[in-house]
Amino acid sequence: MLATTTTTELVISDAKALAGLTGTSSLVEVPDDLSERLHRMDETADADAPAAARPYDAAIVAALAAEVARSDSPARIAAQITGVTRGGQRCHRFEGCREFTDLRTDIDYDGPSGEIELLADGQSGDGTFAVMQVTETGALRQISAESADVPPPEENSAFPDPSEGPKADGRLVLGVVLPSSGPQQAAAAAALAGVRVAVEEINHAGGALGRPMELVRGDAGDGSEANLDAAARVVLDAGADVVIGGMEGFSTSRLVDQVVSAGVVLLSPGLPSGVSSVLARSGRFFRLTPPVSVQGAVLAAAVAEDGHTTAALVVSADADGLAMSEAFKTAYEAFDSTVTATITVGQDQPMGPQVGQALALGTDALVVMAGDEAAGAVLAELLAQGQGPTIRPTFVANISPSLLLAAR
Repeated sequence: MLATTTTTELVISDAKALAGLTGTSSLVEVPDDLSERLHRMDETADADAPAAARPYDAAIVAALAAEVARSDSPARIAAQITGVTRGGQRCHRFEGCREFTDLRTDIDYDGPSGEIELLADGQSGDGTFAVMQVTETGALRQISAESADVPPPEENSAFPDPSEGPKADGRLVLGVVLPSSGPQQAAAAAALAGVRVAVEEINHAGGALGRPMELVRGDAGDGSEANLDAAARVVLDAGADVVIGGMEGFSTSRLVDQVVSAGVVLLSPGLPSGVSSVLARSGRFFRLTPPVSVQGAVLAAAVAEDGHTTAALVVSADADGLAMSEAFKTAYEAFDSTVTATITVGQDQPMGPQVGQALALGTDALVVMAGDEAAGAVLAELLAQGQGPTIRPTFVANISPSLLLAAR
């Protein structure tokens, strides 16, 4: 079922040439006090402040799960993570939530990233996204919010065996693995600031399990496989019980292999993506975003409700692109609208032929569903061909300042 509400929020970016570009993004309302704390932690994180919300929430959830478990054992923390996000007394800050956990009252933590509502497979059941548009001044403005039902998981995650993996040692250690360069650099900087603010808040309130939560960072550099593996090893060697990381599909899948296989909990705050590894269903992997297919349905509603009855899709040639495009098509057809063609693109290829093919179809709208680098290249090619969003209505998944920068 699809529903629409309307709110407004601004994220500034220098993207005047992309005025009119519309897309979906995580629905985040960063409170003023959190914005101020993020600015004090890292003033460069201001433009990407929404990217800090889920990492912030991930750190709070990890600490609350440890409080409920009364243990820093990764398996026992994992067993409580889903429970602290649903079905109990609603609370919004670590200290207030801990007052309930001290009384052994079930809690339902909701933070700036929304109603997390983790499901039995470890993914978020919150299927609401913001619909954002680039203004003539180059700002990103929220014009509405769209939501779609998150289907029940086809397979529940296993219950983690506390006899496997690291044991409790009296230290609650939070690892964070994020890139420091590449297309996700700005969002990762905001994410790191969000985690640091959360840890600061937790420790100001007396810490978790009666001791300060420890934070250790693994710098994943450009996000390559070798750098991700090295960064994961840094935090694991430091005794991390929970790791926050995975900005997009590739890094999330790689960290599942490295972190979860070590018996440690992984909380991914990144973009919706599919992870096919058996380890993803081990009960130690959680993602604060809904399945990628949900965003496809939400994007279809945004396109249809803008009055466009035909669309050409330009999607990444991977499992995520296929899943999102199939969900888009199903939802779009429910609006009596038609997907004329689905054109796939790779990460490192010239986009001219694919963009030319999409434009030649003459559809009402172009819809781009790919990672920042590929989607940015498609948008840059549209501009080069004189067919920017003001000429040809264009929609993207995961619109963000980093995507707009990638299109320049």
